[in-house]
Amino acid sequence: AATFIQSRARGMMDRGRYVRERAAVISAQMAARRWLLRRKWSTLEAARLAAQAAAAEAAAARVKAEESAREHAATFIQSRARGMMDRGRYVRERAAVISAQMAARRWLLRRKWSTLEAARLAAQAAAAEAAAARVKAEESAREHAATFIQS
Repeated sequence: AATFIQSRARGMMDRGRYVRERAAVISAQMAARRWLLRRKWSTLEAARLAAQAAAAEAAAARVKAEESAREHAATFIQSRARGMMDRGRYVRERAAVISAQMAARRWLLRRKWSTLEAARLAAQAAAAEAAAARVKAEESAREHAATFIQS
């Protein structure tokens, strides 16, 4: 009976120790698994943060590229508009210069024409006077000839 009680007591103590050891093993496994999960989670979190940073950087680069494209387009449009306005201004200024040149040439030609016209009229008057003098000289010569013949 003593051995029976001893075996029962040892069995009970062994079962208690087994339960405690099993609980300790389960607790150690939980701690190890928790540590592994935290480590895995921190690695995944770092990867997630790196991916998020890369995505943000890519989005910023895309926005910058779009902004650069918009600025280039705006600059292109502005340069074309300025060129068009400058070409229009050039055409207007050229037309104004040509008009001013025409007016100056017209004034010079009118001035030259009036001088030439005055010279023509003076020459015509001189020719008319010379013709009148010639006619008068011929008439005078005829009169003198008739007087000479009568005398």
